Amino acid sequence: MMHKEKLKSLLLTFLVVTSVVLTQRVWFHSPLQLITSEASYLEEAEILEQERARIIRPVSIVAGFGGGVENSHYSLIKPQDLDRFWQELQVILKDHFISEPTVQVVSYEDYQQVKGSRSIELHFAEGFPAALLATLYDQQENQVTAVLSQISRVLIPGRYLGTLYMVDEVGTTYEFRITQQQMTAATDPGELLDSIPVNSYVKYYPLFSYAGNEVLLPLTHQNNLPRLFTESEVDVSSDQQMNLWAGRFFNENFDFVKTIQETGGTRIYMYGYGQQEVRITNRGRLEYTAETGNQSSTSVGKALDTALLFMARHGGLNADLVLQEVKLLEHNNQRGYRFTFSYRLRELPVALSRQQQPVEIDVYGNSVRSYRTFIRRPMSLPEVLPESGILSPHRLVEENFNQLLAEMAAARGFSEPATGIDTTTPPGDETARDPENAAEPEREGLQPALEQKDSTESLNPTDTVQPNAQEPSYQPSAESSSEAMPAPSSDHDSGTLPETSSFSGDELLQAIESIELIYLDREDTHRRQLMVPVWRLIIENRVYDYDAHEGVRINTFTLTEREL
Repeated sequence: MMHKEKLKSLLLTFLVVTSVVLTQRVWFHSPLQLITSEASYLEEAEILEQERARIIRPVSIVAGFGGGVENSHYSLIKPQDLDRFWQELQVILKDHFISEPTVQVVSYEDYQQVKGSRSIELHFAEGFPAALLATLYDQQENQVTAVLSQISRVLIPGRYLGTLYMVDEVGTTYEFRITQQQMTAATDPGELLDSIPVNSYVKYYPLFSYAGNEVLLPLTHQNNLPRLFTESEVDVSSDQQMNLWAGRFFNENFDFVKTIQETGGTRIYMYGYGQQEVRITNRGRLEYTAETGNQSSTSVGKALDTALLFMARHGGLNADLVLQEVKLLEHNNQRGYRFTFSYRLRELPVALSRQQQPVEIDVYGNSVRSYRTFIRRPMSLPEVLPESGILSPHRLVEENFNQLLAEMAAARGFSEPATGIDTTTPPGDETARDPENAAEPEREGLQPALEQKDSTESLNPTDTVQPNAQEPSYQPSAESSSEAMPAPSSDHDSGTLPETSSFSGDELLQAIESIELIYLDREDTHRRQLMVPVWRLIIENRVYDYDAHEGVRINTFTLTEREL
């Protein structure tokens, strides 16, 4: 009898303990899960803080060494020094975000006058919201964001006394001034400029200023750059690697994912009836799409946080990513943001052969609706380093001047539009390349090198193309490219160029928006690609890519407003 009572007691105790354990499992998270979840949250918060500080910064920084508007020379701060400069300069910006500066609109000429003295100019991503910069200082409502919705450039005088200048997305320049009492930053921009070793940088000049264009160009580019063999980050030759990349987007649901192999080589991973989808092309481009419901974003800062965390969770936070554009999206009464990124190889930005950037991510509310990434990494193969060196960009413009003039004239309706773009332009004359020991002109009284040419050179800013006149010797080949020149637009009649009966060389030089040295991913092979240094010219809505070693045009396309 006693034995039975003990057995009953033990059984009752076992049942009570089992009930408590099962109840705890049903109604509460286990302590281990709570600890893991908390650790994961803290880890993500740390990652987010680091990545936000790394991404929210200028795309480039220009150092100005003074000498006046006409004779000043400049330099682009090297990528490895950007962090040091930005850490010093952002404390100056902080004073203007947390204080109440006086603000007034100033002229473009006033801005250029300050820039012609010793100064530091910060260039931000296209469409960069002022509110995004404010998140670094936890100051959402301030005088800067009340005046500017977007920041294009910030100019800080070398002799900083509390005044700086900001330019918005439409080119309006604002002067922000704080008092000595409001200045807490210990940074001296003049000392930052003095810290740049003499003769350690490439000097840039506004070589087209005589035509009214302040685009900065180097007279020479002494540092040669190799052609790099690269391969896609996603290894499409391995099924295991492709499944590993795709599996990151589905987690425990990967067992329920349907796989489709297309004849062109693209593999599609689909969950449900299209709720989530991952496409990996035969080149290694990964595209993720998901249904996000009726979500809308109210804060660009929170949208960027969502994008950065998403990329961190799915292996997409490359250390060399650079924010290139922030764009507001509106679709079916829903509001979101698109963040586009490029990345660097050998200190140069990488660009694709068309309008897309290597990384694009669309955020609606707290969810990612689409994510596209196409990044390559260098292979362990010998580099190709042509002995000819890098062509100077102004010489490149000079050698192709008549061709560019004819195409722009055709686009404006001054002559018959070309049917295609000739990509087989022969390299320029070897004598036009930079001599290895070319003497650099003095800063004082600097005359644009383009004006010091003989009668055999092609560049002549006074050249004009008459309406329907015989085009220059350049004859575009319809077989060389399937892309047609844009049709004449009535918008041009009221644009920056005057309505005249001819299209002059000065007007062409005025239309040049930027000239930048990049690595071009031509996307003309599958997994592996030879990256070539390229001078990318943007002339109004046209992009021209020239091989920086040979001077041959290898790519052309038209910038268009992409459908959302």
